[in-house]
Amino acid sequence: MLAIALICASLQMLLAKGKPGTRSSRKPPVLPSLFVGTTIGIISGLVGIGGGIVLGPVLVALGWVDMKTLAPITSLYILLNSSAALTSFLLTGGNIDLPLTGVFCVAVLAGGFIGSRWGAEKASESKLRRVFGIVALVAGVKLSYEYLRLMGG
Repeated sequence: MLAIALICASLQMLLAKGKPGTRSSRKPPVLPSLFVGTTIGIISGLVGIGGGIVLGPVLVALGWVDMKTLAPITSLYILLNSSAALTSFLLTGGNIDLPLTGVFCVAVLAGGFIGSRWGAEKASESKLRRVFGIVALVAGVKLSYEYLRLMGG
């Protein structure tokens, strides 16, 4: 279901014909926002996929954010969701390789900084929509492939 949702959301983003650069004026209602965030957090925790890749298309599809606002929201969501997953992992006796984790953290921070600067200062709304749509499409296709391979098909 997650793969299908990602593919559908990505196609909506890639095929959308709106005015580039227009900002969403719809303020997200609190209770539905809490429900959407909690549901995506639970699903992403269960399947081990970062919630940002799911949250982004949902927020755009609901008209709650524009593409320029999406990056900081999903980044914070991913940070919080990953922190919760790491805490749960460590509390249940999990062990991590700190030096390797440190290298990945530095790389993620550098990539996040470069990507966010590009998105905020240089990229147009339509370009961000295409990039995010392609990322969601790749994630959905990859999930579908893994599921079919697992099922023996």
